[in-house]
Amino acid sequence: MDEQQVNEDLHRMSIHLARIWHNGYAKRSDLTNEQWDSVMEAYIHVRRAITKGEDGKRYGARQAYQAMQGEWHMIGLDAPQ
Repeated sequence: MDEQQVNEDLHRMSIHLARIWHNGYAKRSDLTNEQWDSVMEAYIHVRRAITKGEDGKRYGARQAYQAMQGEWHMIGLDAPQ
């Protein structure tokens, strides 16, 4: 598996974590604060595992930001249900 494939896989994982965060946290689901902290920490660690490009940004940085803001339409995804 090459570095680009790893970055793409990690990016997809970060988008999934962003969906969990934004959808669940916004709706105040039954997770504890500790669990929400863990979701956020997982997101941060996954994003940091992605290597930076020549521009100094990590692969998919803009999409990841928009996902965390719940701007699903901006990244071509349907809003979480």
